[in-house]
Amino acid sequence: MSPSGWAKDVSRCPACGTRCSRYPHATVTGVDVDGEPITVSGDGVLAQALQHETDHLDGTLYIHRLEPAARRQAMREIRESPWF
Repeated sequence: MSPSGWAKDVSRCPACGTRCSRYPHATVTGVDVDGEPITVSGDGVLAQALQHETDHLDGTLYIHRLEPAARRQAMREIRESPWF
């Protein structure tokens, strides 16, 4: 069950049609190439992209965000895909 206020992510697993929930707004902070502080905020697709890319930095894979049944189905489809 998705938390209240979450939106469906537009990104999908390459081998399957599963989607995960993301917040409709996101703000991230960090430093730029010169070491200066930077803040990026976004709504909609930009918010989804910020969350998706932050997941990569945290070591979280797309399938980790799926509900257990959806994760099992996604893994089954990945294993059966020609590129796996």
